[in-house]
Amino acid sequence: MVAPVWTTPSGTLGTVVENEFYQIQLSASNTLTYAFLSGVLPDGIRVSSTGSTEGFPKSIDYIAGVPQEVGTDVTSEFVVRATSDDGLVADRVFSMTITGPDDPVIDTLPSSNLGSYFDGMLINVSLTATDTDPLDTQSWKVIGGDLPGGVELSTSGLLYGWLTPVPSETGDPGFDVNNFDIGTYAFSTKSISKNYEFTVEVVDSTGRTSTKDYSVYVASRNILTADNADLTTDSFSPTIDSLLIESKITADLNDKRSPHMVTKPADLGTLLHDNYFNYQFVGKDLDGDTIEFSLTTGAALGFDADGSGFDQDILDRGTYSMPPGLSVDTNSGWMTGYIPVQSATKTDYKFAVKCYKKNHPEYESELVYFTLTIIGSIAGVVTWPDTDLGSIDTGALSEIDVRASVSNSKSVLYELKTTKANKLPQGLRLETNGLVTGRVSFEHMMFDTGTTTFDGVNSPLVTETTFERKYSFSVRAYSNDLTIDTYQEFTIDINPGTFKPYESLYIKALPVIEQRDIYSSLINNADDIDPEDIYRNGDVNFGVQKSIRALVASGLNPVVETDYIEAMAQNHFNNTLRFGGLKVAHAYNADGTGKYDIVYVALVDKSTGIDSTTLLPTPASQKQ
Repeated sequence: MVAPVWTTPSGTLGTVVENEFYQIQLSASNTLTYAFLSGVLPDGIRVSSTGSTEGFPKSIDYIAGVPQEVGTDVTSEFVVRATSDDGLVADRVFSMTITGPDDPVIDTLPSSNLGSYFDGMLINVSLTATDTDPLDTQSWKVIGGDLPGGVELSTSGLLYGWLTPVPSETGDPGFDVNNFDIGTYAFSTKSISKNYEFTVEVVDSTGRTSTKDYSVYVASRNILTADNADLTTDSFSPTIDSLLIESKITADLNDKRSPHMVTKPADLGTLLHDNYFNYQFVGKDLDGDTIEFSLTTGAALGFDADGSGFDQDILDRGTYSMPPGLSVDTNSGWMTGYIPVQSATKTDYKFAVKCYKKNHPEYESELVYFTLTIIGSIAGVVTWPDTDLGSIDTGALSEIDVRASVSNSKSVLYELKTTKANKLPQGLRLETNGLVTGRVSFEHMMFDTGTTTFDGVNSPLVTETTFERKYSFSVRAYSNDLTIDTYQEFTIDINPGTFKPYESLYIKALPVIEQRDIYSSLINNADDIDPEDIYRNGDVNFGVQKSIRALVASGLNPVVETDYIEAMAQNHFNNTLRFGGLKVAHAYNADGTGKYDIVYVALVDKSTGIDSTTLLPTPASQKQ
């Protein structure tokens, strides 16, 4: 009896390009069969019984047993066993590297011709590329040609900016123009039309690149005059997808350019009360005209508001407001002032700013929106719990508590802040006392009942998604007199322990009115049951039970009521149950400390073991 002897050396079997057929013959003397024994084989590769290692490899990295595509070279190690005809074996370790990175490919849309614009207009175009390596990041840049003035290409591929006019040194630009004025734009702009061509490059995180040429035509707005002979009303038949400059012409266009806001929409941050604040808004007029700034705090922001017409009634007005003590200088755009002392509040102020030509106010920019949060004397008055509420299992009863500690003992109410995007797990709700009550749904945002996941979003070591399991919501706490009015954002994760629902079956007593009154007076007597001692008082799943019920069975499959009734008809009969003595059960935290106690009354069935028909002692049995 002789064991197999390997002739193929251990170690690497080479580097293989993914999705190309690969084959290598393993060899060992005195061998009848070969078999994969352990380790990880690249996806698409197999070891045949004859020792042939072959297949169409894919760049797949097995992490925790779940295959996940990666965009980097993946090396797999595995063990092959050679077996002789008399059952003796010899094992050998091999490795194989699959090269996986792919080049990004710039998408066909938008097309190379980005269209035509008048100078002074906004260009806002997203360039995109497809990369089959899901973890690759992309970075964009211009590598050749010229972008139009005022336009930039961000690293994320956004082509954005207001098209700056190209000044003309010839013609009749204006009464105060000479060669010295041209460089500073200190005049009414006279521009020329120009076609721009440029080349962009996208680079992925492995250094692989793709390039594409683009062009954009920028027409001078000065051609929009009645005496211009280059454009005539019968020279163009517009279509919805036309890229020609004639498609941009409408009857209300003229040669003046509206100013625009340079300052982007922003959250200006959080400011403590009793403080000074200053911030400058910047605008630009490409005609070189003087501009002024205007701040809007809610007047005529509705769908039916346009300008300052007679129809700006209360239904049109928005909910925007300025922080107290602040004002905007119409000439410089500086917002300055002193925020006065405020009570224990946290308030979000939203407002909009625009700029316009001083001498032609009908030419104005779009509104740009800003947010500024002012915090009053909350510190030392209101203390919120940890913003990370941890996780909760699907199907679990909520024991979440977001109540804040109020140092002056003033009563506060809780609600979801309406101006925030709130998302609570399905089945849960926020009560006015700050408790989050309910039972988490067994299903959450998922695809194919949880079998399809968006893997490898952040790291090749992460095999399952989390974005559809994280919930964020903002809770507002306020007093009736609003001297306390603050909010806090919380997050909670869903742990999908099971997708299969289960139910509990209870029996419920329906006593006569007199007996119900006795029970109600007992459980509502604050002298006997102090509300401060009740765990999650007000939560229907905890606290004081308003109805008399008893648990019969738990962990049942959810079925229609008729199925339960049919089953009960087989093995149940009318009976009288009596109260026994008071008993106590204890609930503990994970660390073994006490959590709460359950005080309950034992039910006594004096008919146990008695046949309901003969009233004689009878062994227990069950009808099928």
